[in-house]
Amino acid sequence: MLGFSILLARTQIPNQLLTTRSVAKCVARNSSKISKDPTRTSLALHYSCNVDAEPLERYRKGGYHPTHLGDVFKDGRYKIMHKLGWGSYGTVWLAKDHLLDRYAAIKLLVAESSSSHNQETRLLERLLKRPSDHPGKSHIVHLWDHFQHRGPNGIHLCLVFELLGPSVAFEAERFKGARLPPKLAWEACKQTAKALEYIHLNKVAHGDLHPGNVVFAISQTAYQTDSAIMDALGTPDRADVHAIHGASLGSQMPSYIVTPTSLPSTPKTQAGYQFKIIDFGSSHTTDEKPQIHCPLVCRPPEALFDNEWGTEADVWSLGGTMFEFIVGYPPFDNIIPDRDVLIRNWVSTFGPLPDKWTRHSPVSRMGSEDVDQSNLADWLHDTYFDDDKPVGFAEAHIEMAGEMLQSIMQYQPTDRPRLSRILEHPWFEKNPFAAR
Repeated sequence: MLGFSILLARTQIPNQLLTTRSVAKCVARNSSKISKDPTRTSLALHYSCNVDAEPLERYRKGGYHPTHLGDVFKDGRYKIMHKLGWGSYGTVWLAKDHLLDRYAAIKLLVAESSSSHNQETRLLERLLKRPSDHPGKSHIVHLWDHFQHRGPNGIHLCLVFELLGPSVAFEAERFKGARLPPKLAWEACKQTAKALEYIHLNKVAHGDLHPGNVVFAISQTAYQTDSAIMDALGTPDRADVHAIHGASLGSQMPSYIVTPTSLPSTPKTQAGYQFKIIDFGSSHTTDEKPQIHCPLVCRPPEALFDNEWGTEADVWSLGGTMFEFIVGYPPFDNIIPDRDVLIRNWVSTFGPLPDKWTRHSPVSRMGSEDVDQSNLADWLHDTYFDDDKPVGFAEAHIEMAGEMLQSIMQYQPTDRPRLSRILEHPWFEKNPFAAR
């Protein structure tokens, strides 16, 4: 995950960036993630830092590049100014592009994932360079540049992206009741669906769609003054890395860790709030076998049981993403992600699994009589009109949205509608809050 909250996200889920401001002992965090690799175990036990960020054990050969504020890349063109996030595939930094006099976000991939034939680079260039006036194209993160950088831990691919704002997942928590205002929720749903339609028309599956990978796009942020950018982000908060148990800090380890931050979602443009899909690290063409990294709670049945992910899987993820945009949390339990719990949620919401999947576990063979039954439309209604949450959508709008989401989240991939049909749904005809 990377997250300008960005290039991957704000909450700690697999392959997403953690960009919280909470402080805890890295050494305690690392001890809970100890690898079976004795080298990594040794690293985890020999270094500590009072910033809750990327695991220090990953600063090794093949891992993260040790990055410091003020470092320069590509012959001095890019200067590191702040930290925006981190994930299992790398770290993301705010950088000043001295050639074009603008700010950008640089994603420094771990060396072991830095192939010169990087899939994310290849597919983003395919999507962005193809001539098209499709409205969804403007809702995909722009890749501005890419280059390789040699460091003590190997050769790292560096991806330079446009500077964006926080993820919807993170920003929603700033609003009352931890849910987006209805106008923003509707816009986020429609713009995300448009972006996904454009991606699919180009025979690409995103592979990791969830609210952490949809972000606020802030007009002209890249060209703000240095003082304006730093005022928005705040002074970098950092803490030294300490060697313990007789270890010493080598060149593979940064001397300090910076707490990630992100730009606020405001100001909005005259056209309203803009949203973009980010993180194409798990994307693939429709004729390729995917590697699935999407959070468990967002995966469709074919990914869970058959390890398959096509454009239809993205459609399932879109349904769950839109549910969360509207309500403020996903349709299924994600507090402690668990495969059997997820299957129980599916059976409760959609009925018994198709026969081809019932062999996988006793839970897969559960019938409707074994669980409390409630369809997705009713669940959306009940959770949206929770007594403790603010409401803005009329009951008729929620009922319409529930009917749409129920048609999207079908067990069988072939039963799910295409994006063109989804965007023709009456719920998307007009933003009911456009005049507000």
